[in-house]
Amino acid sequence: MRFSDQFLDELRSRLSILEIAGKHVSWDPRKSRPAAGEYWACCPFHSEKTPSFHIKEHEGFFKCFSCEAGGGTIQFYQKIYNASFPEAVEKLADIAGLPLPVSTPEDRKKADKADKLIAMAEEAAKFFRLQLESSSGRAAVDYLRSRRLSIEDCRRYGIGYAPPGGALLNHLANLGYDRESALEAGLVGKSAERGDYFDWFRNRIVFPIRSQRGKAIAFGGRAMDPNAKAKYLNSPETAIFKKGRCLYNHSAAREARARGKPLILAEGYMDVVALCQAGFEASVAPLGTAVTADQLKLLWKLSPEPIVALDGDNAGFSAAIRVIYSALPLLGHSRSLRFCLLPEGLDPDDLISRRGVEAMKRLIDESLPLHRMLWLGETRERQFASPEKRAALQAKLNSAIEKIPDGNLRKQYFTEFKRMMWEAFSKSKGRRKLSGGAAGASAMPLNETKISIPALIAANKAEHDGLREAAILGIFLSNPGLIQEFESKLEEMTPSTSDHAEIIAALLDCADIRDLEEFKAAVAAKAGENKIQRLLSQRNVMIVPAIAKPGDMNLARAALEVEIQTLFAERSARETIKEARLDFSEDAGFSIKCIKDAKEKLEDAKQGAGSGGESAWTTAPVDENDQKKINAILARN
Repeated sequence: MRFSDQFLDELRSRLSILEIAGKHVSWDPRKSRPAAGEYWACCPFHSEKTPSFHIKEHEGFFKCFSCEAGGGTIQFYQKIYNASFPEAVEKLADIAGLPLPVSTPEDRKKADKADKLIAMAEEAAKFFRLQLESSSGRAAVDYLRSRRLSIEDCRRYGIGYAPPGGALLNHLANLGYDRESALEAGLVGKSAERGDYFDWFRNRIVFPIRSQRGKAIAFGGRAMDPNAKAKYLNSPETAIFKKGRCLYNHSAAREARARGKPLILAEGYMDVVALCQAGFEASVAPLGTAVTADQLKLLWKLSPEPIVALDGDNAGFSAAIRVIYSALPLLGHSRSLRFCLLPEGLDPDDLISRRGVEAMKRLIDESLPLHRMLWLGETRERQFASPEKRAALQAKLNSAIEKIPDGNLRKQYFTEFKRMMWEAFSKSKGRRKLSGGAAGASAMPLNETKISIPALIAANKAEHDGLREAAILGIFLSNPGLIQEFESKLEEMTPSTSDHAEIIAALLDCADIRDLEEFKAAVAAKAGENKIQRLLSQRNVMIVPAIAKPGDMNLARAALEVEIQTLFAERSARETIKEARLDFSEDAGFSIKCIKDAKEKLEDAKQGAGSGGESAWTTAPVDENDQKKINAILARN
């Protein structure tokens, strides 16, 4: 029996090679890494004592490094049962609950038609590539060059150009394809009123959409005309293209994953191309729709924890939260997501072009796990000042967790959110607005003012001052007109790193330069361009509104007032407590005044920056008995 590519792709998508092979081997717990989807066992195809049989679950392949046997799920079944290819497909289809195609003349006709449609799509891809390099594609080439893409890059990614008029329709006719077939392939459209045929893509930059096997099946087009009704246009759904079950760049991303590249889900074609150009070659995108369950399953076959990196605006944030709710009913111990939060107003392409590859890599490395992103989605910029609102939040989180099918994982989520609720509200008593942020942070109570820097402070309190300092210096670098106004405070700052010390000195030296570009050049010359870029590429700096939107002096001034006051209050509180501890004695008791002063300073710090002020209590070690006495005195006073 002949099986179509579409049927075999569907069969592979429903099968887990881990489950099929797991019936015939015993996994080595010392060598296997379930979290990464990698398993080792003694090979079932020959005798051995040391495990050399290796499976990468999310790639769907096995390999024995001793006998050289290898392949996918179908090949494993063939070899283990000594079955022919058709026999293996039939048995596996039964296991997957996938009805076998009936081998009738009609089925063969459909398979032949699918092959014909794919062949037409491949011809269209060649046509579009040639048009890009012809005289008609000059404007498209100029645009692509403005996006840092050369002709060689376009050839690599198959990017082409669809000229105005009916050029593709005429080209296909010259190759012997009729108009109805071109219509079925989604390459042309038909007017409902006059019955005329027309090219589906006209005056657009065209990106080929390929199947898992790397065959062209559809296209996405970006309009060259700024007045076009749709900026992006995809092929219509056809017998060979279902957009909710495909990913842009899927085939190439699968190859890149085999080389260890992180799997990244971006929003659009240009984002994927920009990421690939920057070395993140296992990047994919949905096709103009919300991410579907089928697309999530495709992602998980490539990686146990893909990274979602959508645009850094409200629409991108909302889209990321929708992805979470689509993923919850499918989560498992080796199926989750991480979320890369981009600066406001930037997509991956913008970020890479403006701030460089290292800035993108840093954000990817700091991606939030799914549970933290869910917390952020339900608490971002909201007030929880009453028990009713906090109860509603807890009910919303519990409702989301209930969607997780894995009982053990569901229990872990309940435990984690219970902890986060306690951390957020046990001390703040719900008076604050909640926000979220970088990896390593948990629930973060923030001040109700919107101008406070929305960076989650790392658990390592030794780094806390450095993070806040970096944000303050970043504001000055973007708004030099405020340096003289805050000059005395800037001089009083005790920098936590040598880089910060050099930047502060450069800022003070260049404070009288009014032209922004001249100012930046002068500061970079004095402090070093690498130090400036290292500071500005930190995530907690990039997301500061006063830096993301330079020129708003009122916003920058207000942010500096809050953050400088908070930094000084925290440092003063820590010093006060340190001195008070040195004065502690069994007979004289504890210096109540010092502790009260420190407590007030800490409360000031918390009001300015959330839980950051609490770090003063843990900065210096304290004996457990001493701490009990401190707590008792505070309780009485």
